[in-house]
Amino acid sequence: MEFFGFTFQFVYRYLLTNWNTTLNRWTFGGLVGFGILLVVTYISIYFFHLLNRIQSDEYYISNLNGTEFELNGKVPPFGAFPLAEFANLTYISISMVIISYVLVLYCGIAIYFKLKKTQGFLSDGANKYQKQITIVMTAEACIPIITVLFPILLDLLTIAVGFYLPWGGKLTYLLCCMAPLINPIIKLCVISCYRREIAKVLKFTKLSHIVSPISNSVMIGPAS
Repeated sequence: MEFFGFTFQFVYRYLLTNWNTTLNRWTFGGLVGFGILLVVTYISIYFFHLLNRIQSDEYYISNLNGTEFELNGKVPPFGAFPLAEFANLTYISISMVIISYVLVLYCGIAIYFKLKKTQGFLSDGANKYQKQITIVMTAEACIPIITVLFPILLDLLTIAVGFYLPWGGKLTYLLCCMAPLINPIIKLCVISCYRREIAKVLKFTKLSHIVSPISNSVMIGPAS
């Protein structure tokens, strides 16, 4: 589901930048509702297969004995089930991820050339914010490669060639937990208006801001 969030952002920015198209509140609300529906559908399917799986956890425990998943001599419940039980959903998911990144690449390239063509007509402040937004959106599009695709590829590599990392499970868990935190941190660090507000809260001020202004009582110019 993480892949669809930034895809919607790229498509919306593309429509706004290249076609000067904005969404009214009903269309925007429908888009948000569609995203929520996707998330709810995915979670529902996951729990449906989890509760109706053919093999229980005990079937897989023998493969996890002696690994980092074993705690105090036992492997705790982890909710495993074969990907095959998802039927064709796996292929649908792969197709949707590929389509998402194709849209992101197309919209990103189109936005880049549009902004490059019109940057002479925009103020320095507007160009600065456009660059900051581009950095944030590009980072958000790359983060799922690390937090989602990398753990999946690590598991597939273990299954295919038997390549096993003792700390691979903990690394995967850490990357998945970091995903919700990385995006807001990037926004707070890159967008200048957010940085200024953080600087105010943390009392980070430049020396030029501390120097008091010249008093009105000081005479400027030659004396009469």
